[in-house]
Amino acid sequence: MDINEYINTNLNDKIQRRGNSPLIPVILAVAGIATLVAAYTAGMADTMQTTLLTIGFILATVGVVWAVLCFANVLWHYQYLPSSSPMRDTNIYLSSDDFRAVTDMLEKGHTALPSTLSPVISSNTVLHTVYSRDMSIALLQTGRLETSRLEPASPVVVLTGADTNNITALIH
Repeated sequence: MDINEYINTNLNDKIQRRGNSPLIPVILAVAGIATLVAAYTAGMADTMQTTLLTIGFILATVGVVWAVLCFANVLWHYQYLPSSSPMRDTNIYLSSDDFRAVTDMLEKGHTALPSTLSPVISSNTVLHTVYSRDMSIALLQTGRLETSRLEPASPVVVLTGADTNNITALIH
């Protein structure tokens, strides 16, 4: 069971999936439309008008597509309900030795990460973490990236309170 399934089945009362706010995309689309209107109504040189048309078209298109994705709840995030803190999702790439050590630790239910743990730039073995911005809860799971999909290699371990300080140095 991966972290997303774990959240949906075991933590549904504490962590909720919320759609992203469409405020910024709508503002971007309005700015793009305003730029397009300004390009057509103002008498200016061809170069300036072409530049404004290009910028306005790009802003309007990106804003509209982004807003539609937000309204359709395609773009979403988790929110930790007790503290109303949005949650972030990150992968920490590990060497094969660190991967084995962290997997063993998670399988045994320990919460302290090995002190020798040092992330690598790229690898197909990862420590998948989902944590609240205020660090009141964190979920950890190791896995292997197989064709852009994370295949879990350990159970999900939930850290709360002071235990979340163990991963602060890794994710920041």
